[in-house]
Amino acid sequence: MGVWHLSGLGINPGAVTVPLTYLYLLLKMASEGNREAQNFFATSGERGQELKGAPEALIIFTSKDVIEGSKYSDIIDNWFKTKKKKSAVETIKTYLVNLLRNMEDKDFRRFYNNKWLKYLFLIQVDHRNFEDCFFKIAMTVKALRDKEIWVNMVGGTNQINAALLSASGFTTMATRYYYLFQTDIQLLHPDLQKPNVKGFQLPVPPPAWQELPLFTIDMSRLYEDLKKLFAHREKVHIKEVKNILEKLHLPDQFLAKLRSGLITTDKDIATKGYMLDRWDKMWAKIRDEITGEMNMSIWKKWGKELGILKEIESF
Repeated sequence: MGVWHLSGLGINPGAVTVPLTYLYLLLKMASEGNREAQNFFATSGERGQELKGAPEALIIFTSKDVIEGSKYSDIIDNWFKTKKKKSAVETIKTYLVNLLRNMEDKDFRRFYNNKWLKYLFLIQVDHRNFEDCFFKIAMTVKALRDKEIWVNMVGGTNQINAALLSASGFTTMATRYYYLFQTDIQLLHPDLQKPNVKGFQLPVPPPAWQELPLFTIDMSRLYEDLKKLFAHREKVHIKEVKNILEKLHLPDQFLAKLRSGLITTDKDIATKGYMLDRWDKMWAKIRDEITGEMNMSIWKKWGKELGILKEIESF
């Protein structure tokens, strides 16, 4: 099983290609026996799996303008001289093909039936609307419940990244949240000299690579318990809220986070906050969208029927 990468995308394709370049460089190092690089991917995949950490799919959430190519920044590729294509996604694909073709050798071969990547999907979102982003990302995450998910927190708008964080946080589906920033945002590759094809060494992880701590709280359980608590009562004793936190092994200090919108308190009395109603409406929309189990084939059909999913030929 490979890794499914979820990412937003704005007008700079480097937000997708730069972190993936680092990952492929580390995979190359791992294939050559670098122990630190192998350890970077050690928790990925299944026991005994040879291709640990290899990207299997890339799902990009972005706007109609970016998909069609009407909004798109200039690019710089000092490594392979990739030219600007019709759209940002076509440029991403062309650059990655150039990168991987340059790296391929007897120890570093195409991962999936003569392909480097099995799937490349685009999901059209209203990049200014958090609820639209959350709905489409949550539907996607539901379909990927048996996949290993890594979330790129660099590309796209704040609304897309907040939705990526929230949707995966509610389900605790993501394995890694990563981000990487560099000064020249037009670059398709890391701001480094092009490494030699064989035997190059990078720090592991690279200095620019950062990861957010794992979000281990299943927010959906907390949300469901709070919703049930206030289902037929407007006010409850604060002890009942604390009982929920105790059941979920959350400290009393977590009560302060709940006061940010999920509940309001007045001395020992708690009432439902505005955010609880908002989450209820958003999750109700997701529950009502498709009855029964959600899987990849149903997700693809759903996205294509809505006209928001585009599958790009993999490479």
